[in-house]
Parts: sequence; C-alpha cells; structure tokens
Amino acid sequence: DPAGVSVGTDRDARSSADADTSDPATGDPDSGDPDAADGQIDGDDQGDGAGQGSGTGFTLAVAGDTLVHESVAASAALGTPGETTQYDFDPLLAEVTDIISGADLALCHMETPLSATNTDLSYYPAFRVPNQIADAVAHAGFDGCSTASNHAFDAGPEGVASTRAQLTRAGLTAVGTARSAAEA
Repeated sequence: DPAGVSVGTDRDARSSADADTSDPATGDPDSGDPDAADGQIDGDDQGDGAGQGSGTGFTLAVAGDTLVHESVAASAALGTPGETTQYDFDPLLAEVTDIISGADLALCHMETPLSATNTDLSYYPAFRVPNQIADAVAHAGFDGCSTASNHAFDAGPEGVASTRAQLTRAGLTAVGTARSAAEA
C-alpha cells in the first residue's frame, strides 16, 4: 500500500515449519514456548510483548509535508481570494480519503503555521496559511499532525498558538510545537 504501512504480528510471520521453539537459555528443542508443538501464537497465549495474542494487525498511514503554497490556496478558495475568503481543501485530499480514513492511525506533518482569522495570510518564504486546511486534514481521516518544522515559527509564537488552536478545533492531535512548557 503506497500511502500506508501495514504492520502485522508474529502470527503473520510464523509457521510450524520455520518456528524456532527451543529454549533461548539452554537451546533445548521444544522446551521454550508452551505452544511449541503447533508453532503458532494463539489468541489465548500469554505473551510478554507486542504482536502476541489477538493476531490482528495495525495499519499506520503517514503523510509528509502538508504545505499550502499560494497557488494551492487559490485553487481551494471559494470565491475571489481576499480578506473574507473561505477555503475548501477537501477536494484536494479526496483521492486519499479512503486510504487515510481506513487506517487505524493516520498522521500528517503540518509544515506551516495556520492563521487564526485568514486575514493575515502569507506564503513563501514565510508562511501563514488558511486555517481550513486543518478541517480538510481531519475530514480526510487524519488523527493528528506533527508541527515541528523549519517553518513552525514563520508567524512567531502567535503562529504556533494559532496552529495548535486550529488543529485542536478540527479535532486533531498535535505534537512538535507547543504554546507553553506545560503543553510541551
């Protein structure tokens, strides 16, 4: 899957033909795992780590930089770009929505600061982009975003605060930058 990584469990990789069931301390065959006879990890096994037990997988979808250049904002503008413009970025993410929303955990990287009001937008080289990108990322199925980047402070501390507030408003978890030491 090009947009995500599927992480399986030990059950996915093991079979009775290739399972090493010897005791790790002594090397004695079949004296390790109590279920060594069948070479499988069953749902009732008591394990000591990840991947043992239920036999279910976990799907992680990750995306690189979510970075809104002026041309991208113009394509998402509803009406003529200006101080009262609203933006709809949902169509730009429509082709990946099924993949992202189908993942157990989906994370993006919000490369640029988000404006609180969209009245102070700026683009390359110092960004402050329309806040509706947070809504589109959430609608696409992302659970959260990292925010630490070379553009994180393009709009100063107020840009960090606005970005965190907009991501929270959209229902996304954010990590990487913080409004205070306590939040970090």
